[in-house]
Amino acid sequence: MIHNWALAILIVFRSICLSKEVVYRDTPEDTIVMLHDTTQLNCSFDVSPPNVEWADSTGGISIGYNLFREGFEVVGDASADEYNLRIDSASLNEEDYYECRDYANNSISESAYVYVVAGGPECSANPGYTVIEHEEANFTCTISKAVPPGEMI
Repeated sequence: MIHNWALAILIVFRSICLSKEVVYRDTPEDTIVMLHDTTQLNCSFDVSPPNVEWADSTGGISIGYNLFREGFEVVGDASADEYNLRIDSASLNEEDYYECRDYANNSISESAYVYVVAGGPECSANPGYTVIEHEEANFTCTISKAVPPGEMI
């Protein structure tokens, strides 16, 4: 009889501890980064899972602040449940979906896509036009070398 009572308490205790709901404070957002620049995806919690994992389509990048791959860094204040992923010197290979998730339960995740752009706009004044400081000028800009193709707005 006492054995069943202790087992019931253990089950209730584990249910309460393991059912702690993960509550995100800041989630990663889709980001555009120029080739070889640095970018950061934010992920923080009001109630965090025991092990926060960053992953992309090729697999795990980190658990907590422990990294498995070069070119990445997890930054933030661990005591404030901040696990921000910094991508240093972005290459075209880093263009991917990134997930900040509960390592034990991958269905609890927030994701964002990082677009890496190689080549920026090239702008020039119209032929035969002299640009004078503090005066309005018209420029023609192209993004012919952009990957993915860009659009001027």
